Amino acid sequence: MIFLARFALRPMLATLAFLAYAASVLWLHQTHVSSWRLEQVGGLLFATSYLYYGLPFGSVDSGLWDFVLKRAMATSVLDEGSVESFLTDAAQRNIPAGAAMPTTLDGSGLGYPFFATAALLLFGPHSLSLVLGFIILLGASVLAYQLRFRDDRLLAVPLLFFALTLVSLTPLVTSQAIANSVPIGGYRFFVVAGILPTLHIVFELCDPARASARQASTWLLPALQLMLLLAVTSVRLSAMYFICAIIFAALVSIVWTYRDAPASRKAVATKSAILLAAALITHLGAGFWRPSAYEELGFVSDPPWHRAFIGLGVHPDWPFGNLAAEYDCQPELPKGLSRGVTDSNGHCVYVAAVKAGAEPGPTYGAQYEKLVRRAFFHVAFEYPRKMLETYLLYKPLWVFKALSASTNFSVSREDAAPIMLALAAQLAILLVMTSPAAGDAGRLGRTCGAFALLAGFSLVPQLVAWSTIPTAPDLICYMFVGIAALLAAAMRLSLSRWFSPALR
Repeated sequence: MIFLARFALRPMLATLAFLAYAASVLWLHQTHVSSWRLEQVGGLLFATSYLYYGLPFGSVDSGLWDFVLKRAMATSVLDEGSVESFLTDAAQRNIPAGAAMPTTLDGSGLGYPFFATAALLLFGPHSLSLVLGFIILLGASVLAYQLRFRDDRLLAVPLLFFALTLVSLTPLVTSQAIANSVPIGGYRFFVVAGILPTLHIVFELCDPARASARQASTWLLPALQLMLLLAVTSVRLSAMYFICAIIFAALVSIVWTYRDAPASRKAVATKSAILLAAALITHLGAGFWRPSAYEELGFVSDPPWHRAFIGLGVHPDWPFGNLAAEYDCQPELPKGLSRGVTDSNGHCVYVAAVKAGAEPGPTYGAQYEKLVRRAFFHVAFEYPRKMLETYLLYKPLWVFKALSASTNFSVSREDAAPIMLALAAQLAILLVMTSPAAGDAGRLGRTCGAFALLAGFSLVPQLVAWSTIPTAPDLICYMFVGIAALLAAAMRLSLSRWFSPALR
């Protein structure tokens, strides 16, 4: 009976772990105000133009664009304009309308504008709407996960939300300059919404249970999680590492884990086929909603080659050799090719290519990406040693610095008390859920291994582009998950002797 009670209690505790994090996020939104800088020039322009200025879906009002650039976006990141005043003025049409622009110009793609439009439509013209929409996505993923798993794999939920709550005490939230560019529920933070759906799918692919019609949870719930995950990857292209982790898990299960068990291999292959069909249906369905202008100009997703190229600026010797003279973008860009990680370096090589006779195109569009990609490989072939130093030394060093800086906790402030209370609740939930239940041993290692798999794949986008605290919320989360997992393993080791006799 004790075993059954604990087994039934676990889903409720997992829900409480999520609710504790959701409550802390709602409280943080009121006390740690962000300007939502990237969202103002991207998704919110898309959403307000459609909802309040009556433009076709996908178009942007140039009056709103000018307002954001000239008034809402200050020179100092600490003095940026309020997102609340922008949304209020836009909803009341206090900002003079301008001509219709066919697309956004910030290079963030279509994913977040879709999300922002839905959130503002459901909850009104407030940044809180974005936070609520993000929490609902997380909650849907938690619900699907706990409907499927009741053993140690359910521990992934409190481990994840303990880590995310701990993140709330780091500069990712407490530093105003950083919070302005990566608010919880914002464009950059959105990637963490893909963690639990990916874990769900990975665990399912590593489970030899058959995906039968009578047991819909083994195929319907992973398909729903995949749709949520594809929504996340549409917001942040760097979240494609989740898909890579899923493919890797499927191949390992089919080729290695169940190589001597034909029935299990067939079950995993069947589940993989179902997921592939769900992905295809989602892709085709999204195509009906995608504005044609974004397809034609190549604005469907954020620009990966732009980020890869400007990421070369992490090397202290950048720009290498005579690259500054080779890519002459003056007088259009007076600074030319400059040191450090800056968007202007991508703009510079594009301008230089156009001046040399290349066909022009919109910034961050398909033609822009083509010219920047060409410049990237040119640099790689001309300076192979510098490129190796960049990817083997300096970019990993930036990853280490970002993770180290994120351990600078702010716990002495008075406004940290609710976060500490949420952490205490998360810790208590972990303590109860970590106690070993009869017949349920050996799953904790798999749960930790799945998180380690995602953490390993998450390094890829950090190395392709560059790593800072604002660009690495998921990697920072994995670090704290690791700490929580070690704590859980230690608690299980110490409690196993106490609980085992009572559960027999």
